[in-house]
Amino acid sequence: MFNRLESGVMLIDKHAGITSHDVVDRIRKATGIRRIGHCGTLDPLATGLLVICVGRYTRLSPWLTCADKEYVSTFEFGSHSNNDDADGTITMLSDISPIEKKFLQDTLNNFRGSIMQIPPIYSAIRVGGQRSYKNARSGKNIKLAPRPVVIDKLDLINYSYPEATFNIKCSKGTYIRAIARDLGKACGSAGYVRKLRRTKVGSIYINRSITLAEVEERIKKGELNSCYTCVSDVLVDLPHLFIENQPSLVKRFINGNPIECLSEDNEEDYAVFDQKKQLLGIGRISSGKLHPNSVMATQF
Repeated sequence: MFNRLESGVMLIDKHAGITSHDVVDRIRKATGIRRIGHCGTLDPLATGLLVICVGRYTRLSPWLTCADKEYVSTFEFGSHSNNDDADGTITMLSDISPIEKKFLQDTLNNFRGSIMQIPPIYSAIRVGGQRSYKNARSGKNIKLAPRPVVIDKLDLINYSYPEATFNIKCSKGTYIRAIARDLGKACGSAGYVRKLRRTKVGSIYINRSITLAEVEERIKKGELNSCYTCVSDVLVDLPHLFIENQPSLVKRFINGNPIECLSEDNEEDYAVFDQKKQLLGIGRISSGKLHPNSVMATQF
């Protein structure tokens, strides 16, 4: 339905020291394809799963970006960082006693579930049309409004003061740096992110990813297609709907027209495929018809 080599989804295991945009730029340079984007920023310090959409599949970004994320992160207590991670200016607090493990575990209960979180001042949130991190770097006194986030999991897996390592599952828009900062304060100390690794996006695990260097090497060998993952697996969190042996209905859908559907109306989005399991787009059922929301495929 479209040039397969120019559209797909890559699962990248980002290494530390580069931005998410750096990853996009390098893939653009390697492929010669301009229409590329990532689904969920990882800070330069962070490693792990970065979902990259290429070509027409950039239209999947709203569905992939909104997925819950999972991390393994190490916090360091007893010290403050001006940007809440190890890349910032670190100041060790004086006269701070080690945090007792039981007290730390008890305090974690206040950070689970639906909470209000103030983002770090060194973040990409816009304040008065300007990125917050730009205001912070210029020395402006920035106050960001708290935002609702959901933390489904915040489990302590290793603790040896001043370092504590956690498994974290959270909603889109949650700042792990803010959890470290606020948890340190709640324990009568300070805290920042020492290490951070994203292990899961929605139902996509890190073990399915490849490194950026591997992507570049495969492309040099003419193996771009091997860099893409199966899109039906990427969209595993969406129910799937197949239009089988009905070319006229496939044509109507990819032309943006609703088609008759026997399924019941609901408020869910569907990943819509043809009989060859090629992704046609995302649709929603209403009034007995499947309405295209975002079309990925085109006619020959």
